[in-house]
Amino acid sequence: MKKLIALFATALISLSSQATLLSIDLDNTDYQVGDTLQANVIISDIEQDSLGFQKLLGSFDFDLLFDSSILAYQSTTFGSFLDVDPSFASDQFDADLGMGDLYVSEISYAFSDDLFAAQDGQSSFLLASVSFDVLADGLNTFNFADILLADDFGDDFSSVSSSGTEVIVGGATSVPEMPSLAIFALGLIALVVRQRKA
Repeated sequence: MKKLIALFATALISLSSQATLLSIDLDNTDYQVGDTLQANVIISDIEQDSLGFQKLLGSFDFDLLFDSSILAYQSTTFGSFLDVDPSFASDQFDADLGMGDLYVSEISYAFSDDLFAAQDGQSSFLLASVSFDVLADGLNTFNFADILLADDFGDDFSSVSSSGTEVIVGGATSVPEMPSLAIFALGLIALVVRQRKA
């Protein structure tokens, strides 16, 4: 009986500690100056309600941060999982705030049953696709700020995390670090050679 209670308590703790994740999936891995880069914002690991069911997403807003010396904002295309009401379109908004800060927001006016029909069984889905013009070579890091997610009743999600993404554009190359074991071995070899010469 004690094992059953401990198992149940562990399950409740793990359910309540799940954090909804926002991440970025790029449409390519190789970009050159003049290309269009598409960053897809994905929601996954969606938190569960008190009964253990996945919450429905009713609205979101966030700031997407990027390097404005490397990328220039072009356009945003919203996903199809919130704009599901047959009579009222969702309220979609995006604004380039300058200095590498893009604000993206969507509010659904759909009833819970319409959101359920669209989101049920989806462990992850697309919130928005953001297109950028590639201006220069370099390393661009995408990050999120000021994330707000709310369910179909307007209640905020309790735990949200995000994962940024780096992309090397153009001729910029990263030099891999030499493993510390290799550095140590080179040091030992140099020491042995030096002692033999002495």
